[in-house]
Amino acid sequence: MEKIKNSFFKFLNKSIVRFVGVGVVGEFLYLLLFAIFTSIGLKSTFSILPSGIICILFNSYMHAKFSFKIGFNLKFFLQYIFVQLICVLFTYIFSFLFVSLGMNNISIAFSTLIIWGGLSFLIMSTFVNNQNKQ
Repeated sequence: MEKIKNSFFKFLNKSIVRFVGVGVVGEFLYLLLFAIFTSIGLKSTFSILPSGIICILFNSYMHAKFSFKIGFNLKFFLQYIFVQLICVLFTYIFSFLFVSLGMNNISIAFSTLIIWGGLSFLIMSTFVNNQNKQ
């Protein structure tokens, strides 16, 4: 039983699991903030901005500290923003492919979520690993 427990905790300590965890928490935070901002009277089209900005700051900090266990600084933050812009571009392009294949909206949503998350993790991991080697 102890061996199973140790294996489970070793698995949870992997950076990809921590990365997904931060992503899930970030998505819930976004939805909560969006609900709060719209409930106090902000238009939904405007509520996206403060909710998104707060979540970008939260996610970038948590990915540095928790997912990759490195220091959070301006360089990491700028890399994180750059990576997210790349990811949104790629998922946007893939969304056209998915539409042409006749996929429904929920399938497109989950497919682009997986592409975005996977691509984000791969690029950020590469940045972090390259910085650790220097």
